[in-house]
Amino acid sequence: MHLPCKRDASLKSVSRKYQEAIGTLCRYVDMCPDDSIAWLYLGYLSLRMGRYDHALRYYSEAWRRDPQAREARERYLQLRDAIKYNYLPNEEELPGAA
Repeated sequence: MHLPCKRDASLKSVSRKYQEAIGTLCRYVDMCPDDSIAWLYLGYLSLRMGRYDHALRYYSEAWRRDPQAREARERYLQLRDAIKYNYLPNEEELPGAA
């Protein structure tokens, strides 16, 4: 049994699903750019894929679209500081990790 190979295939599948979701959400925010929740989800998905620069941009956009959005502000500031101090989360530390 080659568990690492199965895990790699599973990760590729999950990554592909995240990428598809990002594409769908990008098309959605093109039509509805003021939806801060959609921007927040884009940030979350980008973070899960390890695309920290994209995640930071999306969280920033969510916060800009809704200055009262506490979660967007907190996620933006946490990720900004993590990048600044070169402490980027590993997979187990990401939100929603099992």
